[in-house]
Amino acid sequence: MGRSLPQTPGGMKSALGELTGKGLVYGLGASFNGLVSFILIPFFTGRLSATEYGRYAIAEMVLNLILVLLGLGMNVAILARYPHTPPQDRDKFFGSVLSLMLLWIAAFQGIFLCLARLLGHAVVPVLDMEIFLLVAAISSLETVWLLFGTLYRARGSAWQYIGASALQAGIGLVATVYLIAQKGYRDEGILMGRLLGDVTLFTAVLLPQLGRYRPTLALAPATQLLKLGLPLIPATFSSMWVVTSPRYLIESYGTVADVGTFVMSSKIAAVIQLLYVQPFAMAWMVALFTIFQRSDAGRIYARVLTYYVLLGVTLALTVGLVAQLVVPMLAHQQFPLSSGIVLVMSLAIVASGLMYPLNIGPYVLEQPAKQVPVFVASGVLITVAGIAMVRRWGALGAALALLLVYVVQAVLLAKLSQRLYRVHFEWVRLGRVACAIGTAFLLVRVLGILASRPLVDWLLAPLFLAAVILALLAFRFPDPGELAHLRAAARRLARAR
Repeated sequence: MGRSLPQTPGGMKSALGELTGKGLVYGLGASFNGLVSFILIPFFTGRLSATEYGRYAIAEMVLNLILVLLGLGMNVAILARYPHTPPQDRDKFFGSVLSLMLLWIAAFQGIFLCLARLLGHAVVPVLDMEIFLLVAAISSLETVWLLFGTLYRARGSAWQYIGASALQAGIGLVATVYLIAQKGYRDEGILMGRLLGDVTLFTAVLLPQLGRYRPTLALAPATQLLKLGLPLIPATFSSMWVVTSPRYLIESYGTVADVGTFVMSSKIAAVIQLLYVQPFAMAWMVALFTIFQRSDAGRIYARVLTYYVLLGVTLALTVGLVAQLVVPMLAHQQFPLSSGIVLVMSLAIVASGLMYPLNIGPYVLEQPAKQVPVFVASGVLITVAGIAMVRRWGALGAALALLLVYVVQAVLLAKLSQRLYRVHFEWVRLGRVACAIGTAFLLVRVLGILASRPLVDWLLAPLFLAAVILALLAFRFPDPGELAHLRAAARRLARAR
């Protein structure tokens, strides 16, 4: 249970409000690059073919896996230790971390480029040495940005974090559009635009700060963080493999064009990641430890899971309904898309975020290594299930495999966390959420099939949201406190009129 801060009237409301506020602020900063990718979906589908975008998606897979290895788990380690470092020692502490990471980046990239030249064509034949060089440059700069971004979060510099992220994403967007539309670049233009955004960020924001965090050979503070960060690498790498391996499997059992169709359809679903899962995760990893100090921590943790499932599944199904309208507008012969993949991937993204509200014990008790077997098992499961499902159903099979793996992973993490730190989750209310959302979605789908008119298709998403609200009331989901807040909000709206 929580250990020191007393429970106060309205304490849960204030804790949840703080979590929501931090999620909006930090999520805004973290989502800029993803937002750029989302905004550029019509541009990419109009200018590139599915094969070209599929080749970029394979390069992005390699880049994301490298970023995990380069990071050494330092983002979590910094967040855990920085608040407990005396204020007068914090600059030296971060300077030590930065120095160690720069040495590690140089050594790693030398090894990576040698392996790319020797084995790259055999392992990922669709990529050439130019792409590997771009991947090395981007991953180096973004690892440095990861350190500074984590520092901003640790010391509460939210708007500094948002401003730097906006600069990086904005330059990347403009550069990508210019290179592809005006200079004739194809898929490599996406990587080059991203690199230009990273270079601008490093030059304008990060480089001037090196005077404050001077490089040093006193690496003891940084090496101590490795004890916390390194055990996380197998779990983090396995998690990234779960996310990216479907691309490799689809390319192996299908075509590069199939990869492009899968990834672009997934990008449409990624609006859930941008606007919901990622903001929640960033706020949660900070608020998690603060809530733990409260006497009512267990109740707050349980309530957060209930709200996460309610909002997440509702948003995912809404995106799936909207995709039936959006996909035909974007797809064409050279770049087919799938509304089915959008729906399944939306649910999979929400399922992937269950690891945050369910996986409490290993973090608050500082035993993160205990979760490693679960993530490694997920990496194995996606490989086995992915091969079977991709061979059977192609790109849609990859989406189904991801959904399966994330649900299994959530169950395993919940069991682990409950052994370390028991939380009495609101299973009855979660059952009502499932019944309400399921009933609403079924009714809307039946309406869509029976009516089958373009106007009805436009109304399905808002009708679904309205049906969810009515179904929640019918299944008596709101508790007395929530009903009181709803009535108060209704009265305020009435007075505002």
